Amino acid sequence: LAEFIETRQIECLNQSESHTVKSLFSKDPAQFLESDVDEQLIINIPFRQPVKVHSLKLVAPLDNAPKVFRTYVNRSSTLSFDEADGTEPTEEVALAASSYTPDPKHPGLGSVVVPLRFVKYQNVHTVTLFVQSNVSDADTTSITQLVLFGSPVEITKSLKELKNQEHDDE
Repeated sequence: LAEFIETRQIECLNQSESHTVKSLFSKDPAQFLESDVDEQLIINIPFRQPVKVHSLKLVAPLDNAPKVFRTYVNRSSTLSFDEADGTEPTEEVALAASSYTPDPKHPGLGSVVVPLRFVKYQNVHTVTLFVQSNVSDADTTSITQLVLFGSPVEITKSLKELKNQEHDDE
């Protein structure tokens, strides 16, 4: 779904100044997002049009990859850390260090594909990820790449297209 992400409007709370959210959608393993003050991150990802999301892939350093994260769909504003603690998530995911498959091409990195409850991600305008902890309880969490899998929602045809279709059907 990368082509549908509004990259200029992605927001991230608690990111380090030297390793920002802009690195998240790069394919360069030397680039990565890292939390700043503690292990928590909030990443808000808006889409250009409604999409259906069925899974996500995380690529991260094996020693401080995300362990527990929550997703929130179609939030009107970026979630704060206080709100994240008190707001019901769309889904909560708990991973273990063993969930990550080591990458033979990039030692120290691992990846995991996380299937999501597809019915809860049918008409998505924004996805917010709240990373609560990492696999080794390290001071910071890092994510090298985030990939969202799904498809665009078919946009309703314009009235003109519908009228033309009616005439074609007669």
